[in-house]
Amino acid sequence: MKNHIRDMMLLTFLLLTSSMMWAKGQVSIIQTGQGNASYSFRGNSICDLEMLPASGFYITAEHIKVVKTIDGGSAKSPKRAPDVAEPVELLTGNPDANPFGYTWYYFVMEGDYDYEVTVDFRDPHADKLLIVGYQVITDKNRTDILGDGGSMKYDGNNMLVFQDLAYEQYGGIQSWNDNLVIYLKGTNTMTAKDANAIEGHGGTLTFTTEGNTPGTLKMKTTVNGPVIKGYDFTVFMQNLAMLSGSIAEQEIEIATPVTPIVDEPGETTTVDVGDEDAGDQDLSNTVINNVLYTLDEDNDDGVDPDENCVVLGSTMVEDDVRDIIANYEPGTPEFAEKFAGLTFMVPAGYGKILITAKTGEDGVLNVQVGMQEPFVITGALEFQTFEFPYACSEATYVYVYSNSPVVDTEESAAANNRAVKKTTVTVGLSSVGVNASGMQSSNSEGDVDGDEVTVTDEGVEYDAEEGTLVVNNPDVNTLTDDMFVGFPFLKYVDLRNTSITGVNVSRESGPFAGLSKNTFIYMPVGNTTNEANVIIGNICQSVVLDADMSENESFGLSGSFVSGCIELDRIFKKDETTTLCLPFDICAEDMEYFGHLYHVKSVDQGYVKVEEVTDGLKAHVPYLFKAADNNTQLYTLDVVEMSMPAEPSASRAADATGWLVGCYDNTYSDGADGAFRLVPNNDLEKLKFVRMQNNERIIPFQAYLKTDCQDDELGVTDKVVTGVVDVRRELSEVRREMYDLQGRKVKGRLNKGIYIINGQKTVIR
Repeated sequence: MKNHIRDMMLLTFLLLTSSMMWAKGQVSIIQTGQGNASYSFRGNSICDLEMLPASGFYITAEHIKVVKTIDGGSAKSPKRAPDVAEPVELLTGNPDANPFGYTWYYFVMEGDYDYEVTVDFRDPHADKLLIVGYQVITDKNRTDILGDGGSMKYDGNNMLVFQDLAYEQYGGIQSWNDNLVIYLKGTNTMTAKDANAIEGHGGTLTFTTEGNTPGTLKMKTTVNGPVIKGYDFTVFMQNLAMLSGSIAEQEIEIATPVTPIVDEPGETTTVDVGDEDAGDQDLSNTVINNVLYTLDEDNDDGVDPDENCVVLGSTMVEDDVRDIIANYEPGTPEFAEKFAGLTFMVPAGYGKILITAKTGEDGVLNVQVGMQEPFVITGALEFQTFEFPYACSEATYVYVYSNSPVVDTEESAAANNRAVKKTTVTVGLSSVGVNASGMQSSNSEGDVDGDEVTVTDEGVEYDAEEGTLVVNNPDVNTLTDDMFVGFPFLKYVDLRNTSITGVNVSRESGPFAGLSKNTFIYMPVGNTTNEANVIIGNICQSVVLDADMSENESFGLSGSFVSGCIELDRIFKKDETTTLCLPFDICAEDMEYFGHLYHVKSVDQGYVKVEEVTDGLKAHVPYLFKAADNNTQLYTLDVVEMSMPAEPSASRAADATGWLVGCYDNTYSDGADGAFRLVPNNDLEKLKFVRMQNNERIIPFQAYLKTDCQDDELGVTDKVVTGVVDVRRELSEVRREMYDLQGRKVKGRLNKGIYIINGQKTVIR
């Protein structure tokens, strides 16, 4: 009897527990993150879900998943391992609700199914959450956030693109991205009716644009608060500036005061700065024909109607100008208070700046491109046009100002707050202009519509022996940190045929961490750098060639480009003579400053006959180079093209006999290849070439002599070589191998007789 009662109780328990576990319509919630998720039934077919995130978390429909599991089980046929079936549509009860507060959702139940609900409360900082007008931005809506065809887009990472935006609605932009970038195209306006226009949660807010054709943005908020709130830093790129208002006020205007005065490659545009348009206006902070005038009439700046020119009576110090450029944007009142002169813009690319000016005997006019050293005009007694080269990877300001000698300093400096001083020396400026030889984009918003794609094996051409890496994959739009660390030395990394933008190229951190300073890095337009040997598009701001590379490094380029500043990192002592082979031209005028060049004309009679070259250095041609001044560092500030020769391993002089061979790689001798190296000396007549020994090295940007002669040493001369050696000269300086008629080698001074010297019979009397 006891056993019967016990069995009945056990059966009842099993029936009850099985029914509870496997009854149809059961809902289970699996939760991650912090918050409270609950459910309730509405009739027999609706399940309501209620969500309340904890402080610092949020929830959206994107993070709630509902799936059918199994048919309702029974005690006779329990299903203890649910197999997941198709997902169930989740419906939003209040689509405009704050994702950080209470929200509710529901789904329709059908059949004899159980349901599993997965809820993931999210960290907004980890997700880089973005909300626009109370709408959470997801992959589903990011390419057309406002539903108007794409006036506002998000790249899914950190960039919002405004294109002819006309936003006027409740709610602004809220971002939990540490580095939000807003890219401006066209004319944009934004009014947030009940919120800050842009609200961040720490980090940096950056405004940028295409510098050659910059966009504009006017923003305001109707609440009593700042238009921009919550960022540690606000940065303006591509010459954008706050032309009115501020981030702490209710309105702000962001734009550039001028655009490049030439907008097509191959075109020349000049502006007459002293015409009647300028003569009738206040020129303290005025833009006329894309030239910004910030003149100080108290210092006799103004327009001379008789000569149709701007007269600069203010003088500025170069160091002061650098400080002004670094701290103030043209077009702002602060810049106008500090800078006296004219400002205009050149497009990204290369070409010439045209300045028509008159300085008189004592006047000095400076023309400064960005933060580069200024070009100087002086001694122009009448108006004449000067040309100066430029090469810029983005649209860049040109500052024109007087640097004339100061006469009256203390009184005028105390009389105004400009960083200028009055002088009795004035200069006249008739016109400014630009000839754009080549243009490229100044910046790019990248591929906003695509997903993140990083470098894989697809489209990668890596040559371990040559030390080169090229990525040919336009889908690639992002790079991972330290991705090149595992490679040995690379001559170059070419990423031009990708869609990568927004990278600040650095060899200290990020994707290019650890790459050698001698590795050339090619990047598409839309990236930036402060380092040498980085090419953006086809422009490199600074090239530094290492003349003492390590044995595992060498020089090589993926393609030609234009550079604004090239430097050979090597110090030459005064009159030091050595070999030289460079991948760019140096004009004759600049070459006079650096030193003298010599071609090898022939090898004869134990001598290398050389001849001075006067038409400048030609790219890829090897020379003997004699430095002009002590501690000369060979460099050029002119805009020049860098390229590789048709035969990258070496190149010969253009002469018929052409004995010098230039090197861009570390070149080693096998001891029997007829290669000679130069032994440097300050005296040309004491120079000598000596036969290279096995494994002896010639480093890049130098050259060696190639000849079939049997001597181990060869003298150098720029004079005519004869067949008979004059014994009154120091024979030890010119003879290399001497034998008597019995074939015995002779050393020291020679007595009278007949000898074989350098393979020729010679009579000593």
